[in-house]
Amino acid sequence: MLELTKARTTTGFVDFRVRVPDAEAEKLYAVLQAFISGLEKILSHDDEKRAPWAEMFPDTHPGVILRGAREMENLTQAGLAAKIHVTRNNISAMETGKRRITIDMAKRLAKALGCEYKIFL
Repeated sequence: MLELTKARTTTGFVDFRVRVPDAEAEKLYAVLQAFISGLEKILSHDDEKRAPWAEMFPDTHPGVILRGAREMENLTQAGLAAKIHVTRNNISAMETGKRRITIDMAKRLAKALGCEYKIFL
């Protein structure tokens, strides 16, 4: 192996890859721009610009993440419910925040949606 290829050039960086439908790309871009803008405020050394996470994303809860993960897999609530052997009403209640997502349920959801269970907790 050449010496040049042995040196890691991505130290300090993490790559993310997201696949979204063409119709949703602009929405995702807007969310990412808002997120980056918020990060800049948080990481700023000027205390007046700092904002708590909950203030920046007030509507974010595990149910919102569940809905997003489900929609990325092109599953309906009924489809996801069938995969993890619960009722559609249970999925709906979790997505709206009316029902808490337990660790066991998070693991079942993660297995069905192909993601890490901790994002639902």
